[in-house]
Amino acid sequence: MTELHLYQTVHVADERPRLVRAHAALLAKAARTFFGCDYAPDVRLLESRIAALVRSERYPRSVSSFVRIEVSDNGTERLRPAGYSLYNGYALRSVMPDARVVRCEVPGIELPTSGREALHRLADRRARALGADLAVRADLHGVCYSADSAPLFAVRNNTVFTSPELVSDSGDPAPPPFEATSARAVSTAVPPEPREPNAGPAHPELFVQNPAAPAFRSVERETAAHAIRAAGLTLREEPILQSALATYDELFYVDHRGVTALAHCDGAPYMFLVAERIAEAMEGMF
Repeated sequence: MTELHLYQTVHVADERPRLVRAHAALLAKAARTFFGCDYAPDVRLLESRIAALVRSERYPRSVSSFVRIEVSDNGTERLRPAGYSLYNGYALRSVMPDARVVRCEVPGIELPTSGREALHRLADRRARALGADLAVRADLHGVCYSADSAPLFAVRNNTVFTSPELVSDSGDPAPPPFEATSARAVSTAVPPEPREPNAGPAHPELFVQNPAAPAFRSVERETAAHAIRAAGLTLREEPILQSALATYDELFYVDHRGVTALAHCDGAPYMFLVAERIAEAMEGMF
């Protein structure tokens, strides 16, 4: 399939679609920015259609299920069933993957497009070729942003870190959207890691560096931010560097299913205690 489209995946628990208004708003913003077209669904009707699709698929009612919203470049919308969960509601998933960092940058990578998904699939293929389960995507300076196409978070001493997105819709540096308890300003300028003269590539790299695109904060990223605060933890926007991964206690990512803790990344082992607290806080929001 080569058609370019935008996408969001909605979590449905107890037959109720969650955060549909937020998903629709993000799709509307991306459709205007990327395709120059309007997408303005009736949110209540969209919720009803999502719930009806889940019923028609006869997914088990005792666990959560997922529906994918896709918007084409002319604003046409379609709903696709996207499977069901082992859990009812957001949870810390029992799977703990091993990951490798893969560096890759393309324009517009933070936009929720099918091109973004293709890039992550390619990065995952590269990681699997290196013996891992999936890729942690980093830019060419080694700043880590995502895993399994979802926002990446790191934990050290009960503080949760996430790499700041580089630019806002205006093209200016984006201000931190989270209420961090620390008032210290954190620079988003990250110098390249030092390299030996004439050294070959030190890490797996795909594509080349390109200008950053407007930042689109995902619904999952914002949900995780609220859950982190609700769990009584500090959230800081600070670059998660590949060179510092071994200094963190935990690495996890948050998507429509819930929270997934990594067992290892680039060989470093991780725990999951804080990730479990955050998953519980996410579910407690509903």
